[in-house]
Amino acid sequence: MDLEQVTRRLTRRFGPAGADWCAGIPAMVRTFAGRWALSPGDLFSSGNSSVVIRCTRSDGSAAVLKLSPDLPVVAEQVTTLRLFGAGGRVPLVLAADVAAGAVLLELIEPGTQADSLQPPPSARDWAILLAALHTAQVPRDDASWRC
Repeated sequence: MDLEQVTRRLTRRFGPAGADWCAGIPAMVRTFAGRWALSPGDLFSSGNSSVVIRCTRSDGSAAVLKLSPDLPVVAEQVTTLRLFGAGGRVPLVLAADVAAGAVLLELIEPGTQADSLQPPPSARDWAILLAALHTAQVPRDDASWRC
């Protein structure tokens, strides 16, 4: 992991506090690798507010460890992914420690691109996909959704 590059990127986003947070990345990776039985791999190079690392779980399945100092955003992302997760159109949240800014996600690998499908997707196919991507059932037992 190029910790200097990550530190530069996250310091632009979070200011000097970002550099302090980045100094703890190796320890956080060790902590969550141990807690969630992960073998860390390569760092994903993109992202403006987090560190994202390809991992292998103890059962051999691929996953992504996401670490961020932006705890409110992490909490919102976990909640949103869990709401939309039932539709199978977003990565599953496999584990989360929102207070620490850590999330373990299912790894989604790119598949066949739509423009190479034969026959190409119809307008109806696209409408079904868009509806699935933008709708989720609101949990009835979650008081935070009540007005």
